[in-house]
Amino acid sequence: MLELCALLAKKRAETPRQPESCKCVDDLRSLAKSVRDAFHDELRSIVTRVGGTYMAADTKARVRCVEKSRREYEGDVCRIVDVERATALFTSVSQLHEGVRQLLQLGGDLQVVRVKDSFGEPKPSGWRCIYFNIRHVPSGVVAEIQATFDRIKKINGRSHQIYTMLRCLERGVEPAPRNASAAAESAMAKYAKGEAFKKEKKWPEAIAAFQKCLELDATNSKAWYELGCAYQGQNRVVGWEVSFEPFTRCIALDPKHGLAHVGLARVLAHVRNDPDGAERMYRRAIEVEPTRGETHRSLANFLKDTRKDPDGAERVYRDWIKVAPTSADAYSRLDYFLKNTRKDLDNADRMSRKAIELKPLDNKIILRAHYGLRTGGIGMKVKYVGIDGDVFKRGDVLTLVADDGTDYFPFEVSKLGEKSRHRLYSQKVKPLNK
Repeated sequence: MLELCALLAKKRAETPRQPESCKCVDDLRSLAKSVRDAFHDELRSIVTRVGGTYMAADTKARVRCVEKSRREYEGDVCRIVDVERATALFTSVSQLHEGVRQLLQLGGDLQVVRVKDSFGEPKPSGWRCIYFNIRHVPSGVVAEIQATFDRIKKINGRSHQIYTMLRCLERGVEPAPRNASAAAESAMAKYAKGEAFKKEKKWPEAIAAFQKCLELDATNSKAWYELGCAYQGQNRVVGWEVSFEPFTRCIALDPKHGLAHVGLARVLAHVRNDPDGAERMYRRAIEVEPTRGETHRSLANFLKDTRKDPDGAERVYRDWIKVAPTSADAYSRLDYFLKNTRKDLDNADRMSRKAIELKPLDNKIILRAHYGLRTGGIGMKVKYVGIDGDVFKRGDVLTLVADDGTDYFPFEVSKLGEKSRHRLYSQKVKPLNK
């Protein structure tokens, strides 16, 4: 692989330039933004098709373009060839090799004009990748994509700090650790605000807070994940595309973030109509977080609803129980699946009783167990607990009663809203402590 990178760098060593019509930084940034989507859309499809993760960066800031043109290119803005840029992350040598091969085969509107190798000749900061300068033929704009391993990207936060220090030394400016510390604290404060807004479902405010956090600390994987979730919370399914980049950035920084894989899978399944890619992402989520319930539930629902594969969905639930045998939720979800999809009430009953044995007073599990269960016959819903006019206070313990009059399972009233009361929706429920 190292030999290939070095060979490509020798064969594609031409120094590219931006269109001569770009007389100033503003001209260059305006032209680059006009072709940004065309550039990223095609490259993203190539990278993700071979199993890589594509991270599109923002258009290079004006102040950074001005600084770079003056410091490195004697004011010649046409030599700034990374005004639009992206990173392609791969998990293995074979995957990186295939990604490089696919990029070299670009044709049509996008053409590779230069390759630079920093695997064999790493940057002073330690950063290693292979750079591709790619021209958008209709406009003449040249952009950059860096191809590397996700593990290298994960430690890039440290190398970027070294890079920043080197830039300060070149400019004769003293690095300011106090400011960096203050920025970190400010980033944490913005993240906390975003969490609070998200909890209240104030999506625009949450998005703005997470974006501010990431402006101060772009290596915060949790903030990237929460930003993606906030985008999905704000938008209907058709608008979920905007969450693609935050989830990919989260995964690049933290490859073992299972829920980010789930979020990305939902975009692939429901927006990009890529069920194969979605299934790979769902299964990857389980690989990296095998005991997390939501990763299993998400794949099972995908197999049942999208793939129309109930057998596959049932296997997922049973595999969940194998890796988490004390998870009441795993048994409860299989119970619900067996009742409503399989109509297998006997096995469903066994699963529900096991779930309740593990968590005797868990309201959701109790209600899920009784939803349509033949032995209980109560048919309750999660948000409503009665109908006969009696109103119970928080902490009351009720007993659900079966058709034959025998006590079934205890049920504790634990959530009563100020504006809405939980009433009994069945005569077959009686309080234990009223």
